[in-house]
Amino acid sequence: MRPLLDLGVTPIASVTHPRADGAFRFVEEYDVSGVEIIGLLGEPNMEQLVRLKPDLIIGTLSAGTDEQVATLSAIAPTVVYNAGRPVIEYHRSLAEAVGALDAYEALMADYEIRLAELREGVAPIRDQLVVSLLAFNPNAGQIEIGEEPYTLIFRGAGIQQPEPQVNFESADEGVRRYWISLEQIPEHDADVILLLYSNDPAVNAPITGSPIWGTLKAVKAGQVVEIDGGTWYVQSVRSLFSVIDALEQHLVGTEVDTSVLE
Repeated sequence: MRPLLDLGVTPIASVTHPRADGAFRFVEEYDVSGVEIIGLLGEPNMEQLVRLKPDLIIGTLSAGTDEQVATLSAIAPTVVYNAGRPVIEYHRSLAEAVGALDAYEALMADYEIRLAELREGVAPIRDQLVVSLLAFNPNAGQIEIGEEPYTLIFRGAGIQQPEPQVNFESADEGVRRYWISLEQIPEHDADVILLLYSNDPAVNAPITGSPIWGTLKAVKAGQVVEIDGGTWYVQSVRSLFSVIDALEQHLVGTEVDTSVLE
């Protein structure tokens, strides 16, 4: 739902995420009190949808089955997107579907300005700096590496990442993502490590509690930053602003030691 809200479009109803305790995620700055909850992701309540008489239904490939899509299409015109598509492409397609291209273009203009500011801010240390991104996925029981919306920021600002985080063979067909074990963490050492979590940093305990963690150069140098990066994964251009905010806070105008890997 967040991508729609960022376009100035408030849906009449939406599902919630199973891990959100019945609430909508990442919408704190919006008034969603009038949005009706119609079940969990992948399990929409069809009877509620029929009653609401929507003009358009929007879903994602990962959240439903062909049978569900057919049922939804019988209720109202249904558009199904691949949420794994690049965020800018995905958000533009969504804007086209709901007639909000002007709002999308305004978001993109703001994004380009913010990205240029970050690129200029990290310029003095960019050639020497390597930043690693790590996050523990409790569902998979492993550390997740992959191309997510925030990857655009790193590439756009010219921020280097460890080689395995840039060049890899995906474990999932059609999705640029793979999993690593704790034993592979040293391959992802860097000058600065950003340790992402959503809501509770304790989710990364399998990483930070590992004996291997203390051997990393970034850890020894005290250059590990824990960041609540829940919105970093949202397929919305505006969600990228929180990535830029965090990188500016921790990399621009600070005393970052870029010789950690030497």
